[in-house]
Amino acid sequence: RTPRHTHGLEFLDYGRIPLNLPAVAADQKIHDLIRGGGFDYVIIEGRREGFLLPEEAGLSDSRGESIPYEKNLEAIGSIHRTIVKAGAQTVLYMHPGGHADVRVWHVVGQIYQRFHADLEEMQIDGRRREVILVPAKYLWLDAIRQYGVEGWFADAVHGNALARYASACMLYTYITGNDPRENGFRKLTELSKEWKVIPEKANLEATNKDAKWIKDQVWLYYSTRH
Repeated sequence: RTPRHTHGLEFLDYGRIPLNLPAVAADQKIHDLIRGGGFDYVIIEGRREGFLLPEEAGLSDSRGESIPYEKNLEAIGSIHRTIVKAGAQTVLYMHPGGHADVRVWHVVGQIYQRFHADLEEMQIDGRRREVILVPAKYLWLDAIRQYGVEGWFADAVHGNALARYASACMLYTYITGNDPRENGFRKLTELSKEWKVIPEKANLEATNKDAKWIKDQVWLYYSTRH
């Protein structure tokens, strides 16, 4: 099926999705958008690590105040139930986060793995449903080693065009199951600080070397996921 809004519900139907999972789950408009969108897949992510981690992680207040795991799970479970009832599949995207918090990335990854396991244990209409876990956070860790922080981040918390390309490649692979190495797409999207496409940079492409490294890493993760 083709959704009515192929650019995604976040930017065209709603605006900015709330930064913590309980706030997302509490907003009936988001549930209504999922039900009425005709989507095959709906992506969930927890944007701010502070909302996911315990207080002892010691993150700055700007990264969100700690929310207990059980409350986050209840929220994400509510969204998952709505997605399944709408005839779609849940995609759990391991949001990379800012490079200042790299020390907790593996810890946050463990929390996403718990979410994944617990969601797949949920009974919806009498049976469990598969959830796709996309480990973008781990790919970005590899990329920091490969390219350095300055070669991968546009600012303290947002990836650059190559990083966005890598995340898109990973989502494509995990959702379709297709080998990205067999896909020649290399287009990069360079955005302004207002998140608009920069016209004179609208036709950039990743180099063959960069595209190969990203696709090889993505396929390595995907092919060893079970």
